[in-house]
Amino acid sequence: MAKIDLPRVLVRLGYHVGGKTDWGNNATSSSTYEDLALTWPSSNADLKTKEEFEAAWVAIEAEDQAVKYKDDRQHSLSGYSPLADQLDMLYWDVFSGKFGEEAKNSKWFAHCSGVKEDFPKPL
Repeated sequence: MAKIDLPRVLVRLGYHVGGKTDWGNNATSSSTYEDLALTWPSSNADLKTKEEFEAAWVAIEAEDQAVKYKDDRQHSLSGYSPLADQLDMLYWDVFSGKFGEEAKNSKWFAHCSGVKEDFPKPL
């Protein structure tokens, strides 16, 4: 397992409430759970188990991977043009009759036509 980012885990586990929490002297991204446990302030809520910290970190890493995947898909790494460009291509294909004249009667095409009229592309 990758090194746990303790501050992120502490926030996820609810130790950061109301904008203020004393995490002791060792709540850094490079410290270990054991370091944190040694200096955990007695005024704080009881420290959760190492297993709970590890489970929270696994969830954080999974969320990070999901965000990375989404970002990659929405940007150049996917090979696709940006969504705005794809929609513009689709609009002009419909406009040109590539999907038949009936496609011009769709709600989507009518909406896009209105936007294109209100905000014409500069020449």
